[in-house]
Amino acid sequence: MYMPTFNRSLAASLCVFLLSRLIIFGIWSSVACINVVTPSIDEAFADVNIVIDADRVGPELRKIALYNDASWYYGIALNGYEARPFDKGRQANWAFFPAFPLLWRGVMATGMDAAVSGLLISNILFLLGLFLLHRLTLDIGHDLFVADRALMFLAFCPTSYFFSLPWTESLFLVLSVGTFLVMIKKHWELMFVLGACACACRLVGLFLVPSLLLYLWPQRGVISRKAWIAIAAMPLGFVAFTIVLWNDSGNFFAFSDIQQEWGRHLTIPYKSFGVVLIKPWFLASDWNLRPLNFVAFLGGCCACYWLARRPQNWGLALFLGLGLLAPALTGSLTSLARYSFALFPFAIAAGNAFKNPKLELSYIILSVTFLVLLTLAFQKQLAFAGA
Repeated sequence: MYMPTFNRSLAASLCVFLLSRLIIFGIWSSVACINVVTPSIDEAFADVNIVIDADRVGPELRKIALYNDASWYYGIALNGYEARPFDKGRQANWAFFPAFPLLWRGVMATGMDAAVSGLLISNILFLLGLFLLHRLTLDIGHDLFVADRALMFLAFCPTSYFFSLPWTESLFLVLSVGTFLVMIKKHWELMFVLGACACACRLVGLFLVPSLLLYLWPQRGVISRKAWIAIAAMPLGFVAFTIVLWNDSGNFFAFSDIQQEWGRHLTIPYKSFGVVLIKPWFLASDWNLRPLNFVAFLGGCCACYWLARRPQNWGLALFLGLGLLAPALTGSLTSLARYSFALFPFAIAAGNAFKNPKLELSYIILSVTFLVLLTLAFQKQLAFAGA
């Protein structure tokens, strides 16, 4: 039976969302409710009692929700940015952009629990992001097969659990995809609003500006002046953030300068990439799961090349390329997989690549395997799964 495109996009989004979240929350809940009690550790083979305790699930999910970067965003949502003169002696919340904590603060203002509201926001946004991605993929000329596979690629990628946590992944997905989608539909005012919010959500949001300009340039003879003004004004979201930082710390670029406390600095990435090739057995160090980050970056580069071969995709290719390059120039592979998979043009290119059934099957097997392992590792607070 024929289904209207809107309903088809909604059905596809719901399907991959529910299946992928079932894996992630199923793992977290199952592990949480299994209580392993060891009465004695004096004997070589001590008796072990395994008890199913559903009351442990809520506290465990609350702990997961507020772990690592989420704790920084939660602090900003509650108390704003640290108001003290800038210094590099310790980590500070200036490194984190304000869009998500502002949204989180607004929802918490209704009286909802912090962890519950954070999880709810991110999961609703991820579902919305999947729907918008499906619509965008169709609107730029791809068929349903590609649109469906793009969603599958994103929802089951190894770092997909971050889309369900109160981090910036889901919000940025909605804002970046939404900006491109309303641009295609020529809603210039809404394009500005979404783009400005994206610039206040992540530094990568600034890359929407040159990408949209490149996408629209071939149509410059028929595009309204409002479009160019809207694109040029998008960085106002970023500018507002820097003004807040200047007011609180005295440093417009505190978000960048404080990155050194996380071991990041601007450099050519030959050392961080070289160690993967020279010492492939050195799998993980602190927050860096080297092989996954390296492979995700290479996959993103291949996707960028595929997109760049078609002039109509140059804007998407530029957004993906700049989004890959920025974290690669920080002297570390840490978080490259998370950053790479969250760039939506990667998913669109992958959807086309999955026309090869063997490649599609290989990705599903490998990616879901890594998703399960990393979801477990995140719950156990292993550092390499938390970046």
